[in-house]
Amino acid sequence: VTGVERIKATQQIFGNLVELFYSKLITTYGRAEVGKRDIPLLKYKQFLDIVYENGDYGFNHSRLSDIYMRCAKDQAQVMNKEKTLNYIKKSFIHIKEFVTMYTNKSVLKNTSFLVDRLEDDPSKWAFSNDINEYYKEFLTDLQIEIFDFIREDKEFKLIVEQLNKE
Repeated sequence: VTGVERIKATQQIFGNLVELFYSKLITTYGRAEVGKRDIPLLKYKQFLDIVYENGDYGFNHSRLSDIYMRCAKDQAQVMNKEKTLNYIKKSFIHIKEFVTMYTNKSVLKNTSFLVDRLEDDPSKWAFSNDINEYYKEFLTDLQIEIFDFIREDKEFKLIVEQLNKE
């Protein structure tokens, strides 16, 4: 393989490394002390930004949403209201972006240097169920007991309200 195909093959390795990093991180972050698990979890965002420095995350928006929700759950366990709400909001932003990309089926042309010859085609993302299941799962996450301490917060209610519309 030579030329553009070789560049694409090399760039695909960077995408694969991001996926590998995510899968290994979510199996190990639990070793960190409760209330400090957001620190290792956020390393995913740092790693992602090395490969996708222009924010052209594509499918990885779903991974970012998951990472931020895990951070929110961690901070909820120590009742850090500000951080919990911040992580929930970030998680919601990324799941909305992911669902929008999938619904629009617009091919994302990567612009970040390490992946600029690659495209992310949402029509090739495989799902066994309705894409709106992501919103339902998000809402289910917000219903868990550890979020009771912020349930009456205006920002929390607003996100729940938006989710119920989806």
